[in-house]
Amino acid sequence: ICRKIKATKCNVLLVQKSIIKESICSLALQILAEMQIMVIKDIERDDLEFIVNSLNCVPIADIESMKHENFAFADCVEERLYGQEKIIIFKGVKNVSCKTATVVIRSSNTLLLKEAERSFYDALCVIRSIIRRRYLVAGGGSSENEISFNLRQFS
Repeated sequence: ICRKIKATKCNVLLVQKSIIKESICSLALQILAEMQIMVIKDIERDDLEFIVNSLNCVPIADIESMKHENFAFADCVEERLYGQEKIIIFKGVKNVSCKTATVVIRSSNTLLLKEAERSFYDALCVIRSIIRRRYLVAGGGSSENEISFNLRQFS
């Protein structure tokens, strides 16, 4: 199997998390590492769908269906360690219909992390609304102050 993977000129392999504890054995991982094929394993199903859509590639369930046209192409794939978490970074992805970015939010505790996530989500919703409707109503009571100012001048 490892030779077939190498023959397709695949150099990064993404493996979905399986209900079987070890879906890929340690010997196969060692052989693939010697062949200079990076293996990223235990990817959640939802994450894999996001990655497939972001990279514009096709998930492959059978080794016989591994074809060059189903692959994604990137200039650089690297694994970085942030605290206790490993993060995989794809740079220079080719043939993509839309650009994707991932924002890493870190915090000292879960309460602050959840609050930061909500604030970031709110900011993205504001940007989406501005793009859709092309107008902005300022917050913080500024619209009420403007109405009050205009009513005073009118009276």
